[in-house]
Amino acid sequence: MILETTDKQLQERQESLNKDYKKKLESIKEYSDRLENDLKTQFDAQLEKWEQNFKGYEQQLTGILEEKARLDLDKQRLNAKKQAFENHMKQREEEIKEENRNEIERLKKQKSDLHAQLDEMANETSALRQKNRELKEKIDWQKDYDREKLERDNRDLEQCKEDLLAANENLKNRIQELENEKNKLDPRDERIKELEKEKRELEGIRAQKENAEQKYNTLSVHNKLLEAELNMLNENLKKLKKNRYAGVEDFEKRQKNIKEQIVKTNPKVLGAPSNEVEELAFLERIEKGMQEFNVFYPKRLLYMFHTALKSAFLSPLSVLSGVSGTGKSELPKLYVHFGGLNFLSIAVQPTWDSPESLMGYFNAIENKFDATEFLRFFIQTTLSKDEKEYGLKEAMSIVLLDEMNLAHIELYFAEFLSKLEIKRSKETNISIKLGTSLTWELPLGDDLLFVGTMNEDESTKMLSDKVLDRAFCLNFERPKTLKSKQQKSLPSNDGYLKAETFNRWINKKGDQEAKLEGKYKKLTEEINERLDARSIGHGVWQSMSAYMHNHPLVLHVFDKDKALQFAYEECLVLKIFPKLRGVQTRNNQHLTKIQDLLKDFSVSSDFKQAMENDFNQFVFNSANYLNNSEYEKFSKSSL
Repeated sequence: MILETTDKQLQERQESLNKDYKKKLESIKEYSDRLENDLKTQFDAQLEKWEQNFKGYEQQLTGILEEKARLDLDKQRLNAKKQAFENHMKQREEEIKEENRNEIERLKKQKSDLHAQLDEMANETSALRQKNRELKEKIDWQKDYDREKLERDNRDLEQCKEDLLAANENLKNRIQELENEKNKLDPRDERIKELEKEKRELEGIRAQKENAEQKYNTLSVHNKLLEAELNMLNENLKKLKKNRYAGVEDFEKRQKNIKEQIVKTNPKVLGAPSNEVEELAFLERIEKGMQEFNVFYPKRLLYMFHTALKSAFLSPLSVLSGVSGTGKSELPKLYVHFGGLNFLSIAVQPTWDSPESLMGYFNAIENKFDATEFLRFFIQTTLSKDEKEYGLKEAMSIVLLDEMNLAHIELYFAEFLSKLEIKRSKETNISIKLGTSLTWELPLGDDLLFVGTMNEDESTKMLSDKVLDRAFCLNFERPKTLKSKQQKSLPSNDGYLKAETFNRWINKKGDQEAKLEGKYKKLTEEINERLDARSIGHGVWQSMSAYMHNHPLVLHVFDKDKALQFAYEECLVLKIFPKLRGVQTRNNQHLTKIQDLLKDFSVSSDFKQAMENDFNQFVFNSANYLNNSEYEKFSKSSL
């Protein structure tokens, strides 16, 4: 009876435990469902937050695009205002020209300031190019970083997957153990507590499983994104490699096409070299040839032009200025003809606003580079006649930029000015942009010289201080008597002047340095103290020193002191006086003191005349010093 009662109690207890177990299982399921709903709610909230952020980014992008459009519109308005301002300035110049000549020079000073702004813009462009290179390096670094991160994430993903599988396996084993324990249920309460504890552990394991699954899903999505990005980068890399190989082929084709353009234009071919070895004999031959051609230049002007060309290693540009019809273009033309140099004259156009105006442009329709006459000639000077039959490298060559100030020289000739300055200390190249990121590097040699002419009228632009400091400026005076043109035809040339001969005449050592460092450097420093805002720097004095060292009279006459004085006078005309243009002369004590310093020089009368005019501004347009009788006697008696 007792056993039956006990069995009955056990049975009832068993049923009670089963009911409790079912209730707890249902409770666990409800908790699991609730937890799943909570996680889903959190995920949906996070997803909504991400979508809101994305919309915010889209709004920011829209704002940026609107700002860009506004800036573009402002730029157009500014360009329109600038154009209107330039038109107004031209009209105002005509009005001021009738009312007050002084106002014209003030406007020219404003133009000089605009040149300085252009220099700043060029520097900013260079900085942007540097920033672009840095950005490219950053992109390459980011690409490598993303690749490494993808590999790390893949490893983490695999590890997470393995951990998840292990946890799942442990969970299965634990469930099986619990089922076994359930079948062996101990009637004691302690065992029930242990089961409940194990159930809680089971819930924790299940939560870990869900977290692991969620992390696995997140990593899977991220992995797919990284794989897509990696595929895109690989495609871009393939395109870059393809473009690089295609670029080499295009580069060679465009080079070949330009050389074919040279051949089609019937280029000059070097004949036999001249036997000229003596510098003074060379100059005498040129002077005699000009006179036989009924063209007469003062000997001093010829010597100045020749010395300026020899000093191009420090001041690479020789500028011939004056009113139209004074023989500015004729001097270099006859110099190269009777001297045996190669020559190219280029008419500068007012529309020139970039180096491409001088070099040429890439023709995308025909996939070729349309080279200008200058570029074709420049390529000839980089090749020897052994490399190409049209090569001119063995001979000296001159390029004449005729009416160079019709456009801003800083825009179309900036790279040459910069590279010619670099060439003082090391070899350098000129970069020719052949299109689609292809660049042809051409060496800038010592066999090529640059000369420019500029008319002084209202249609031209003044040279900035940056250009003046890098140039020798020869002024051609207004003719006192007008003559009819009675020229003959040019005779044939006897041979070309070898570049090695001309470069052998150049003196870079400075044999008269001690004398220059004494008297003439001190005098230049005294003048510089009175130049105020127009003062000169080290580069100007170095150019003056090089000019004096290379003057034919200084190199080849016995009386060096007198020759140095004449050479220094010419340096004042070439380097100092051009910087004074436009300075107010009325009650200007600085100019008066400079005039006192120059009283013993033959240029003193020209300096005085530049100060005494109706404009009350320094305007140097005379050249009395060229007809100095003492210079003529000295040059004839000393040679």
